[in-house]
Amino acid sequence: MFDIIRYSLTGLLLILIISAKAQEPARENSFAINGWTSIAREGYNRFGLVDLSHEWKPWPYFGLDLGGGFGWLSCYDLQKTSAGIGAYEKLYLREMSGSFQLARGKLTAYLPVWRDDDDITRIQGFASIMGGVIGAISLDGNLEYYETGQAIKASSEFEGHFFRGFELGLWGAFSRHWAMKLYVGDNNIQFGKAVKGLNTEVGNFPVHFDSYVSKAYVGFSLIYTYRLKRKS
Repeated sequence: MFDIIRYSLTGLLLILIISAKAQEPARENSFAINGWTSIAREGYNRFGLVDLSHEWKPWPYFGLDLGGGFGWLSCYDLQKTSAGIGAYEKLYLREMSGSFQLARGKLTAYLPVWRDDDDITRIQGFASIMGGVIGAISLDGNLEYYETGQAIKASSEFEGHFFRGFELGLWGAFSRHWAMKLYVGDNNIQFGKAVKGLNTEVGNFPVHFDSYVSKAYVGFSLIYTYRLKRKS
């Protein structure tokens, strides 16, 4: 499924590049601070990330972005069932937290959507494909099983690995040098394997950690753009 989306996005990138070739070049480089947060499943599993990046525009409306940062995982799941009107019986508690670092590159194609009266681009659509390396994912967890009063703590570390992903969104300028992005994305960072390692540590304990952490995310970028002066 991920490969189908990746190939479709690559095709979309080519379409955006061809569509943008007739546009007036806007070769402004930029610095950005970027933040992701997962689209949580049932509100329990979450991951987030903050990174810093720099984007070069060697071609009109086509950018190369390099960056890196740190991220975190969290899970809180208190399972309970009704034991009568206004009364609940707790079944178990699962808590998990973790951290990781990454470095990544990104290729982005932009397509102008709206220009102002001075012919300055104010809104653009964009599509990005990215790839990079993520450092070891470190996890700590706590389980409590209320039926027997048992509790256990565990920790694990999943090795660093390469990953890939994509993003789709809108870019908007609100001044001469400042802009922002809003986007949705997905990637194949191995969060599931990291949680599997944590479950291996707890062995035959009656309760285990949820084996899946959502990969889909929404993101926001605050961008400072600048234009290099040409040598005379």
